Amino acid sequence: MEFGDTMGFNSVVVGVTLALLGGYNYARRAGERLGSVAAAGFVGLLGLWLLVSPWLFELDPDAAVAWNYVATGVLALYSGYEARDTDVETPTE
Repeated sequence: MEFGDTMGFNSVVVGVTLALLGGYNYARRAGERLGSVAAAGFVGLLGLWLLVSPWLFELDPDAAVAWNYVATGVLALYSGYEARDTDVETPTE
């Protein structure tokens, strides 16, 4: 697999996953329910992956693509970090 193919595949998989998880949590919030802490935590892990993947794929650190990955990774990691304060509703018996 060529470098461009690998980086492109990574971009598509991570981007689609982030969009699906964001849509899932949006749908939950629109339905008057709490967002999923597990989904937000997974977004945080994907953010961590986005932070390190330019160097794992040996991308030129001065390339705009590398900085795009870093910026997106920081935002996703922060989103997952902020979800830690979500109060989970406990069912009443």
